Amino acid sequence: MSISSPGMMKNRCSAKLQFRGYQRCAKLEFRTTFSGEDEMT
Repeated sequence: MSISSPGMMKNRCSAKLQFRGYQRCAKLEFRTTFSGEDEMT
């Protein structure tokens, strides 16, 4: 088994970034909702 497919690696990387981005978004949304303030900068 060799990891020589750039497409697969790229996919994994983008998926990781997407997940992290989603986590950040959710965290921000939760914070704004919890505080009850609309600080969309």
